[in-house]
Amino acid sequence: MTNTHKKSKKSLLFFFILLALVLLEGPLFEKGDTSLLFFYLILIIIFSRYYGK
Repeated sequence: MTNTHKKSKKSLLFFFILLALVLLEGPLFEKGDTSLLFFYLILIIIFSRYYGK
């Protein structure tokens, strides 16, 4: 039970860090650089699958 709680806490922390990074990189997206956006999307997909187990 403590293991799953740690895991959910860890994934939540990762999500907030990722969100902060996306918000910080916001101005770059406005310039038309979407490569970072796709990179973050791929990261989200990978980690959601990993933490979903």
